[in-house]
Amino acid sequence: EVIYEKFIEKLLKSLRAPGMDIRSVPQSSALFARSRGEAGSYFTVPDNKVCIDGRPAVLVDAKYKNNFSEDSFYSRGKKPVNSDVYQLFASLVAHGCTKGILVSPCESSRPSSKQEWTIDNNGQEYTIYSLAVSLSDISTARKLEEVKTVLLEAIQEAAGRVE
Repeated sequence: EVIYEKFIEKLLKSLRAPGMDIRSVPQSSALFARSRGEAGSYFTVPDNKVCIDGRPAVLVDAKYKNNFSEDSFYSRGKKPVNSDVYQLFASLVAHGCTKGILVSPCESSRPSSKQEWTIDNNGQEYTIYSLAVSLSDISTARKLEEVKTVLLEAIQEAAGRVE
């Protein structure tokens, strides 16, 4: 799991797009719930905060445990577990972002598949995406670039910056 999270972190750090300053900040902590007593406060620490042109745009959480096979993801509409969605939503609120992506590996001949959910929080809309990225063959530079392209396109789309 840690290796997969570091892999996604390194891919995010290497993303480049013309006319966009994209920066990925790993393990960025933000206060979510302040303690009003002796108990400690709650902080959220998403795997990666992606900033575009200096502003937080998209939170990206790598979820290795959601390893989808082609059958389960494509034919049965597999979705992330509730706790992952709740955790990402809390991070979105704490970090001042409205878009988040859960990135999971899949075993598939298809390059990727994405699902989307919206949350209305008193008039503020948040969007959480589940992106299954095929890691069945990343042994060549070309295949690795394909994975980077899928991630970049998902981030640009989520941030409303499709080029």
